Amino acid sequence: MKLGKYLRVYKKIIDMNLSRTTAYLGGFYSRLAGAIVWSSLQFILILLLTSKTKTVYGWTRDELIILTAAYTFFWGIFHFIFARNFGRLSRVIDYGELDTILVKPIDSQFSLSLWIINFAGIFRILLGTAVLIYMLIITHTGVSAINIIGFLVLGLFGLVLIYSFWFIVATTLIWYPRLSNLIDLLYNVSSVSKFPPQMVYEIKNYFLFFLVPLTFIMATPTKVLLHKVLLGDISGLLFFSVLIFLISRWFWKFALRYYTSASG
Repeated sequence: MKLGKYLRVYKKIIDMNLSRTTAYLGGFYSRLAGAIVWSSLQFILILLLTSKTKTVYGWTRDELIILTAAYTFFWGIFHFIFARNFGRLSRVIDYGELDTILVKPIDSQFSLSLWIINFAGIFRILLGTAVLIYMLIITHTGVSAINIIGFLVLGLFGLVLIYSFWFIVATTLIWYPRLSNLIDLLYNVSSVSKFPPQMVYEIKNYFLFFLVPLTFIMATPTKVLLHKVLLGDISGLLFFSVLIFLISRWFWKFALRYYTSASG
């Protein structure tokens, strides 16, 4: 069965990455330190933003902290699974390493997206979970099993959306392989998802309209926990997740037609 095959392959990838991490602990500790600093700054930013005001675009300080905790949690998963793979994509294409990936009997997008696992991302996941639970308790927000399941399921759709968005942009490296700073740009653009959606809607610039789908990524699952989610929020997230994922698959296959291998 094809799914079973890919699960076995991914298990091998996990084993390989565990061996690499234990062999090079220095690199792991440096990435862990970066994760600690980055995660802490997210909460410091929200505390500074709300130090002089009780609400920001209709979101209270506590709700913004919960939104930031959800962002930290899901972005921890993104960093754990995907982030470092995007970071190496420019080198893979520029050095002709994509040739060996394309001839393997597994899907090239699967291989490029999941080959490297960043175990330091676990810290972000744990911190986001801890802050999220703490804030829900002190704010006396009643959370049922349905709320938790909805939060996790919609969050996974959000991860699919952001992954697909990144992959579409990263695919342009087929034509411009030395544009390695493109991934740094994606980090900055994607950070919009940690802010209230209304902040993006206030931007009176049609050029930035592409940011609208990103506003669903973290806000929608967070609204489920806060009992504020609307049918339009859920529909928007599901629609954009499926649509952009399908576009990413099509665009990758389209781009491969223009890929020139190292052997010519």
